Amino acid sequence: MPVVPQLYMHFANCAACRDTLATYTQSYSTRIPAFVRSADLSACSVDLNSVAAFIDTEQRWGTRYAIQHDVLTWSHLLQCADCALVYAANTHRFVPLQSIAPLYVPAAMLKGTYVFLNSSKRRSTNSVPPQVVADYHSDGMRMTAALVRENAARWSIQVQLNPAPSGQVRLAWGDYEFTAPIDETGTAVVAHITDAVIAQLVATDLSISVEQALLS
Repeated sequence: MPVVPQLYMHFANCAACRDTLATYTQSYSTRIPAFVRSADLSACSVDLNSVAAFIDTEQRWGTRYAIQHDVLTWSHLLQCADCALVYAANTHRFVPLQSIAPLYVPAAMLKGTYVFLNSSKRRSTNSVPPQVVADYHSDGMRMTAALVRENAARWSIQVQLNPAPSGQVRLAWGDYEFTAPIDETGTAVVAHITDAVIAQLVATDLSISVEQALLS
């Protein structure tokens, strides 16, 4: 989930917190790369396209993934108040929709469905229908989740909600987080997951939650 924008603002103005973060990421953290200090904090030379790309990656794949793939922009946001303001102005925060409980899909269901869809017979055709892995009813809301084999190398998770709420779905799956907007038909699709990644993920439970935009 995207970092609260005020946190970047604080780090950009607090040398003590930056020192603590540097020590932690360099000595203790195995989940994210080490924080990179800027040699000169008096001027900003970062391309705003890099900040925009970081925000897009973070919204879709989660903060940890974004940091791992662009530690320099992440480090810069923690040191540059101007860019922290840009981040704050362009980040859409979401909160869980309390009326819809998270949907949990056990690894056994995911693994079995993956094996079924990935058989040599089905890998040879491009017309394999989605396979439902969860079907949830509560308080007038129905949510279904399906595993989709796009082709031999790509997979999708398709979530269908009826009636359709506004917002997005968030998938917490292993070390990954995925988000996808809910369209007017109540459909949200996390697409183009590689075969290598999906083969790892189906060994872990999947949590699907529905989120709405946090209005400021």
